[in-house]
Formats: sequence, C-alpha cells, structure tokens
Amino acid sequence: DMLAPLVIDLFNVMEGSLFVYYLLMGLLMASIWFVHIRFFDPPIAPERIQMKKGSVIWKLLHYRLALFVIAIVAYGLTETTFNIWGHTQVKALFGEQVANEAIPFFWMFLIVGQIFLLIPLYFIPAQKIFYCLAVIVMSAAFYFPLQESLPGLILWLAIAGFGSSAVFPILLSQMEREILPFASGHQILPYIEKSISLMNAGYVLGIGLIDLWAQLVGETFYFSLTTHFHFAVAFMAVTTLISLFLNLTRAKMKD
Repeated sequence: DMLAPLVIDLFNVMEGSLFVYYLLMGLLMASIWFVHIRFFDPPIAPERIQMKKGSVIWKLLHYRLALFVIAIVAYGLTETTFNIWGHTQVKALFGEQVANEAIPFFWMFLIVGQIFLLIPLYFIPAQKIFYCLAVIVMSAAFYFPLQESLPGLILWLAIAGFGSSAVFPILLSQMEREILPFASGHQILPYIEKSISLMNAGYVLGIGLIDLWAQLVGETFYFSLTTHFHFAVAFMAVTTLISLFLNLTRAKMKD
C-alpha cells in the first residue's frame, strides 16, 4: 500500500509502456523467490523433528500448499477475466463510457456478497458455500459473453461479483486449517502469515497474466471474447477441483 503512489506515478511517467508491466512482473517473481528461499521453512517444534526440511511430511505440506497457490492463481485469472474482458465486451457493444460505468457493478456486488455472507458462514460449512459460489461464477462466465443487451450484461456482472465475494477468503481459511496439524503453538503463526503472503502473490500473478495478455495480444480470431470467458470457466473449475481434492485427502489424513 505504501508503494502504491510510486507505482501509479511510474505508470503515468511511462505512459502505460509495456516496460512497466515487465518490470512489475519481474519484481513480483523476485519477491516470490526471495520469500520462498529466505522464509518458507515451517517451524519445527522439538517434539516434531519429523518436520525438518526435506522430510516426507515437510514435502507433503509444501506439495499441498503449492496446490493452494495454483488454485489462487486460477481464481485470479477468473476474477480478472470479468474485469478486463468484460470491459472489452461492453465497450465493443455500447462504448467506453458505458463500459466504465458497468464494470463497477461487478466490484460492488463482490462487496455486497462479502457482507451478505457473513451470517450464512456462521451456520453453513464454508466449503458448501464455496462450491455454491464456484458454480455461480462458472455460470456467469458461461452466460455473460452471450448477452447483447446492457441489462443482461450488468445482471451477469453482478452475479459474477456476488459469486466471487468469498472465494478468496474461504481458500485462505482452508489453507490455514491445512497448516495447523503440522505444527503447534506460537511458532505456526509466522508460517501462516508467510503462506498467506505467497497466496496473495499468486492472486496478483493471476491478475497480471490476464492484464498482460490483454495488452500484448488482445482479442484474436483464435481467442475471441467468448473463448476467454470459457477459459474462465476452466480456471474456476481448476480452483474448485483442487479445493475438493485437498478437502477429501485432508479428511483421509486425519483418519
């Protein structure tokens, strides 16, 4: 957050040059590498010596955390599809001004969904809500590019925003529950923080990939707007399947 003004000024100075995108992507990858090399070692309690680096249980934990990061990247790709390619579709049909006014409906209903779901999450298991939201997002990604009227586009943007509202937070909570069995006490807290930072980096990476693709390639004969939204369905399906796999195998590990 403290660097945000500098990044914005850099974009203004470079006038949207692709060099800025390459620079930011390079800094992001360097940050991920630094965090992984310098900090990404789980805490080892004296009674849990089997958690030492390179052991089977250590590899298992990192393998499962890597799946979480992949799930987050896929979700970032899905969310940004509505923002980038949704804007492109509305702009092509109704002009840039209408597109600028329509896309905020996605973000508004994402916030509305986060507020609305606060109460259901107390009474309904988070994973059930997660799978329902995933279906909503995939449905929106399938039907949005088929719309030709402005009310239809705004409706499916709102539905997509509501469906995206709790996906990231639920994945984060699932990741935290994944770590807890591997360590105990205050030592686990820094590791959770570092894992969350890595997942945030994965989310930003997914956003950056779609943005970079739109800037470099854009819509082509082989990758129409409809195709990009079908990719979003596949990306969200990847996130959902990874979450389901980790939940099912975590239950078996408990047994």
